[in-house]
Amino acid sequence: MTFFAASWDGDESGLLLAEGVKLQFFAPDYLDILTIPPFIRNGIYRHLATMPS
Repeated sequence: MTFFAASWDGDESGLLLAEGVKLQFFAPDYLDILTIPPFIRNGIYRHLATMPS
């Protein structure tokens, strides 16, 4: 599994998507309530642990 991370400051509703129906950004505080596979949640938490505070 490969994860990619980037910074972006904009309105996600203006992005043209080639696949998928909807894109929405969430603050890390919401990860525990999102319906996502545990391995993806763990990968996000591992990435966040490397970020400066």
